[in-house]
Amino acid sequence: MKGADGKLDVSESLEVIDDGFELVRIIGKGTVGTVCEYRRRSDDRVVAIKLMKLTPMGTPEVFEGIIKAALATKPLADQTNVVRVFSAGKVPPNTYYIIMEMMRGGTLEEYIKRVELSLKEKLDISAKIADALYAIHFKGIIHGDLKPSNILMSAEGEPYLNDFYLYSSDSSTQIPYMSIGTPFYMSPEQASGALVTPKTDIYSFGVMLYELVTGEMPYSTGMDSINGLIEEITNGSIAPPSKRKRGVSPKLDAVILKLLEKEPDERYRDMALAASDLRGCRENGPISIPAEKQSFWHRFFHRR
Repeated sequence: MKGADGKLDVSESLEVIDDGFELVRIIGKGTVGTVCEYRRRSDDRVVAIKLMKLTPMGTPEVFEGIIKAALATKPLADQTNVVRVFSAGKVPPNTYYIIMEMMRGGTLEEYIKRVELSLKEKLDISAKIADALYAIHFKGIIHGDLKPSNILMSAEGEPYLNDFYLYSSDSSTQIPYMSIGTPFYMSPEQASGALVTPKTDIYSFGVMLYELVTGEMPYSTGMDSINGLIEEITNGSIAPPSKRKRGVSPKLDAVILKLLEKEPDERYRDMALAASDLRGCRENGPISIPAEKQSFWHRFFHRR
């Protein structure tokens, strides 16, 4: 199962899961696992398999949360943009795995580098991600590490949520998890060690949307150290996207800034409302944020 260096040997690890799979290629390696493309010998079906090994960051508690969340998404794959999971589990003594649909479009992070998207196309992708987030939150799943590299694209350019971390049968449950998350996309409460909730995902979605719209992260300082970044996330101010990118409307400014409110209760109540507002911005239609609040933030920052 492991090579001489102690790392997971992906060429051999599937033997203990199902010897009917053949390794095609290694797709990528992340903090807690390696994703590979495999072909099933019996029918040539191609799947992606994520293999995870125990590390200081990848503890049994973390992996059990990942497996529970992955299995909980199975009923959602026919209803919303969530990567289809076929099976997931643990192989003794310490290998965890998720077998899922193979997505041919790469990650959103890769996709936006090779495909030039209009603002409307970016908002369309974002609204579909927001719909999927609402669906998983309703099911009691919290993503916990939302970022462009955890959004997979189909060959047709459709976005799909992937890599979920937390699941509770009670959708109102707040779960303390400090072993997950990517600092650049963390909410203030996550960065400070507070409980992870659906509101955490809403903030991380706002960071991702800000980056997608402007090509920049919301914070311009404190990026050279983890302590500086946490200070910026918890206490720093965020300029409206229109300050960074021409053509961003006051409506879209207001939507993104609401997603990025420091206080969780000041953010959107759920991602369904955020998705509706994004479609309103895309079509220059109405949104839920009052017009006076839209224009206030736009005027305030653009006078500075």
